Amino acid sequence: MVLFDDDKIEFFDDELEEISTPLGYWNILIVDDEKIVHESTKMVLNDFVFQQKRINFLCAYSAAEAKVILKEAKDIAVVLLDVVMEKDNSGLELVKYIRDDLNNQFIRIILRTGQPGQAPEEEVVINYDINDYKMKTELTLQKLLTTIVSALRSYDNIMELENNRKGLERIITIENDLYELRNINIFAQILLQQVLREHPLGPDSFYIRVIHDQERLMYKVIAGTGKYEAFVGDILPMNLFDEVSYLFDAVKQTKTRYHFEDEYISYYKSIDIIENYIYFNGMNALDKNQLSLFEVLISNLSVAVDNIALNDKLIQTQSELINRLSEVIEVRSEETASHVQRVSSIAYMIGKYYGLEEEEAQLLRTVAPLHDVGKIGIPESILNKPGKLTPEEFQLMKEHAMIGYRILRGSGLELLEAGALIAKEHHEYWNGNGYPNGLKGEEIHIYGRITIIADVFDALSHDRVYKKAWPFEEVMAFMVEQRGIMFDPDLIDILLNHESEIKMLYGSE
Repeated sequence: MVLFDDDKIEFFDDELEEISTPLGYWNILIVDDEKIVHESTKMVLNDFVFQQKRINFLCAYSAAEAKVILKEAKDIAVVLLDVVMEKDNSGLELVKYIRDDLNNQFIRIILRTGQPGQAPEEEVVINYDINDYKMKTELTLQKLLTTIVSALRSYDNIMELENNRKGLERIITIENDLYELRNINIFAQILLQQVLREHPLGPDSFYIRVIHDQERLMYKVIAGTGKYEAFVGDILPMNLFDEVSYLFDAVKQTKTRYHFEDEYISYYKSIDIIENYIYFNGMNALDKNQLSLFEVLISNLSVAVDNIALNDKLIQTQSELINRLSEVIEVRSEETASHVQRVSSIAYMIGKYYGLEEEEAQLLRTVAPLHDVGKIGIPESILNKPGKLTPEEFQLMKEHAMIGYRILRGSGLELLEAGALIAKEHHEYWNGNGYPNGLKGEEIHIYGRITIIADVFDALSHDRVYKKAWPFEEVMAFMVEQRGIMFDPDLIDILLNHESEIKMLYGSE
């Protein structure tokens, strides 16, 4: 069989390149039951280079062998496919297997046949998803090279589009995840981790916010990797600042981003007028497409940071309202002005040791002062009665839990909804004998189980209109006595394991 009848092969400079070290390989699968076809094809294309990549040949002598290879090798660029092998239509069946069963629309399929009667060109082109059709007798050396170049260029363009599509999908996923975050510290750390996971950058990166301290500017490291990781939460040391100060100056002039040699820095001023810097090194490792996707991700971050700033303002406003409301309740019940603050601090401490994430522990700290907001609906004669309440008065006092719940619920705001839950459940007992709903054990929300401990501890530790403060040892003895009765046993164990910290709060006013 004559495969190539050209004695002269014209190599064209724009397609074939001389390189000393290939940057990779194109995988080409030869599927043909004739050994000479494999050998001739490899001989012609052995030194072929396209876009600084040589060819890696995969060989199958039947459609069955080809299926095994296609399952295992996911990055085959081109298939040179015979039609007639173990069956008259083996090649055509393999085309359907590639497109339908493997759902591989990227691989370029070039049909080569020595028996065109078995696979008429018009019928095959119309009915099968192939990319080229050649009769072996017409496939000269020059035409083979041209065909391969065309197929590889097409495959390369398709894969570039596909990689960009996947890259944009990942960016959208990352950004959606980041937009849900409301804590700048968590946001910054996850951002750096995600960028470094997606791109082959260097080890050093940081997210810095500029803090104005009187007339000084301090560069606080919110998140960092590599040599900056040790300074997260601190001011960037002067020696490290000096290394990147020229980047700060340059990017501040552009007001967007600055890419210098192997380093990249992005700058933007968030809605709360805070200056933000994001830095990465190792940028030379990115190709053109990776750099483009990288910049798309970084350029969209300002929206997420502004969302965090707006959320912070909302939380600050809500927190201020909570504090003012708590003060009103304290004044009505003649409790010390620092009661709710101590309850807040104790609840935060227990929550952290229990394992709440920082953001949730901070939420608990903020809303714990709302536990007694329902007392606004209780007569002062009962709130400030110096003696023991009658059964009727105590029954009325117990209503403050549901009053507080009704005041706070239904706003749709996270802080107030959490406050409503605490107001309702901070008198529920571990053994089920509390009020208003007689919840038991873990039926009680963790916020309620923590707040009842903080509230009772502080109430016993300080003077009230109806009693004097208990000594610290007696308070702790009571807390232990009620372990598993009023209180969650695990939370009481936390209290005991951190007794020294609790004792400091006991004495605070």
